[in-house]
Amino acid sequence: MAKNLLFLMADQLGAHALDGESQEFLAAPHLARLREEGAAFTRAYTPFPLCVPGRSSLISGRAPHEIGIDRNRPSEEVVEEFRAGPTLPRTLQEHGFRTEWGGKWHAPRVEVSEADGFALTRPFGDAGLADWAAERLDELSAAEQPFALFVSFDDPHTICEYARGQPMPYGDVEPAPIAKTPPLPLNHGPLPYEPEALAHERAVGQNVHGTGTWGPDEWRQYRWTYARLVERVDHQIGTVLAALERSGAAEDTLVVFTSDHGDGDGAHQWSQKSALYEECIRVPLLLRAPGKPAGRTVSTPVTTAELVPTLCAELGIAPPPGVRPGNLLEDAPAEDVVVETRIDHPASTTVGRSLLHGDWKYTVYSWGRNREQLHHLGEDPLEMRNLAVQSRHGEMLAALRSRLLERCLRDGDPFARRIPLPPDLPAEIREQIFTPPY
Repeated sequence: MAKNLLFLMADQLGAHALDGESQEFLAAPHLARLREEGAAFTRAYTPFPLCVPGRSSLISGRAPHEIGIDRNRPSEEVVEEFRAGPTLPRTLQEHGFRTEWGGKWHAPRVEVSEADGFALTRPFGDAGLADWAAERLDELSAAEQPFALFVSFDDPHTICEYARGQPMPYGDVEPAPIAKTPPLPLNHGPLPYEPEALAHERAVGQNVHGTGTWGPDEWRQYRWTYARLVERVDHQIGTVLAALERSGAAEDTLVVFTSDHGDGDGAHQWSQKSALYEECIRVPLLLRAPGKPAGRTVSTPVTTAELVPTLCAELGIAPPPGVRPGNLLEDAPAEDVVVETRIDHPASTTVGRSLLHGDWKYTVYSWGRNREQLHHLGEDPLEMRNLAVQSRHGEMLAALRSRLLERCLRDGDPFARRIPLPPDLPAEIREQIFTPPY
């Protein structure tokens, strides 16, 4: 059983960037070593591909719709209700851990404070963060009290500033000759039967994404820059991990690395997050736990909201109230994973859900043509063939619709009313879904 926790986090780092085929264009040796020394969850998903909902769900262990956070600027009432409730840091603090947070918070306020469950905090910003964390590990490991140190890097989120032509907060990335940049992903171009809602959001979000007029070379430079930002955060993580080794506390410390969400990285001509494409929702999840085997790979779908009960179990404490017990390192994963999203613009709102069930992925958005998407990720990991439009997959489409509906009804998710309902749905269930005000 672990005595301490070191929780490392990046922002907007998609798992695809660390997959084998990406290694030709970037090197992340410190994360690669952590993967070799622990367990790698290759199909880990954010609960919501946007900073505040994803992070709030991650530290509370509850789904975004449960905590009422589905946007980056929730109401003050929702914020205060969340801050008064149980979270992982507060639970650890109540069980005698010295809890400290450095870096980006956004869960749900922008800046972190001691009132969020910490004895010490360091503000948002990557400059000097790794060195601060190294110093804190030296001091924390010398004390008798168990510690939980959270180190949350902003990069590679600063790719957003790059795309908008703005200065990058921690230093610009030198562009490369086009011949040296990564090629466009195979799923870059608009594909048949893509969701109308996403095509619309891509067009109206030009001021957010900054990519509306880009051609192939601009996208390739984007991918080059993103890879360099991933390398930058890997280097900083290496600094922190080296400090943990020097401190003498490594053998007693549970180490976690993940991200709040991914980045489109040019797939489907998408940058940033919010869409339910794999590049945006699949995130790295690495766990190195004392006494657990090294080099383990878990390829079944899991969600980072499951980290709260997992970390509590490994540290020998009960999870916060309202969080289902479980341990990703010990228990069989849940049969289904659900990812939520909401994309807001002044003139439109798109809401969506993805259900991951084995190799199958069912996605449905709230409006538009082709709002249902069905992919077999084992055969089509880049989501290039929408099987929802093929009648021979009608049975699977109906089955996954039903599974998502059952999940929404079980968990009180109001998205139930957005799912295409079967004509033979019992009247009492339809009445439950559409109870006014709907």
